[in-house]
Amino acid sequence: MANIIKNIKENKEIKNTFIYLLSTFLTKGVSFVIIPILTNIISVEEFGRLSLFESYLNITCALILFSTPNYIAKYYYKESDVSSKIKHSLLINFIITLLLTLVLIILSVIGNITLPVYVFLSLPILGLFNAILETYLLLLRLNIRPLEYLKLEISKLFMDTILLLSLVIIFNLGWLSKFYSIVFVSIILFLYCYYKISQLINFEVKLNLNEFKNTFYFLFPLIIHSISFTLINTYDKIALERFSSLEDVAIYSV
Repeated sequence: MANIIKNIKENKEIKNTFIYLLSTFLTKGVSFVIIPILTNIISVEEFGRLSLFESYLNITCALILFSTPNYIAKYYYKESDVSSKIKHSLLINFIITLLLTLVLIILSVIGNITLPVYVFLSLPILGLFNAILETYLLLLRLNIRPLEYLKLEISKLFMDTILLLSLVIIFNLGWLSKFYSIVFVSIILFLYCYYKISQLINFEVKLNLNEFKNTFYFLFPLIIHSISFTLINTYDKIALERFSSLEDVAIYSV
């Protein structure tokens, strides 16, 4: 046993793997633990709305991210400077954010949206903030900086969890506590990650229309693969809410 522990400590790849595993375990584990806490504090209907909001947010984040990390990772070790790749990827994230915002504005006018309009229309900007975060996390992985990766993930988890529970317990905001906690944490992480990305890449690189098109053509076939599971999961909850009730959405989600 002592030899195994020694080998783990001396082997950089194994050590880094354990750090990434710890990050995944903490983020998923805490999310799992929070479920029974929330279900004992808020009503079943409130939990159903919370689940719908998270599903809408997940599909929005997946659409806006548009598999850009795959594109950056593909060229990261092939080119001496991937600033142009990263900049074009972020531009695609931004354009999709604008288009999705327009679509959601139309849906909020003609459709019957369960969520409050201001929550519904805030989804694209939260998706863009998430894209910046995911881009920086990818750069940390590609630069083999697992401890910084772990610190960022734990910081996000800590802020989101503490704020969520505080808003639910102290201010009794119900499922909206999740929305406000995500907004607050997303703004902080967006500013931090954007600043850190600007230190790692050259934002002065000029935009190139041909490269922009190549980036889009590379990413477009991957989008269905990227959002397929999230899309199915979101549709399940929307269908339950439309044809059954929010209580059933909550039970299904748990």
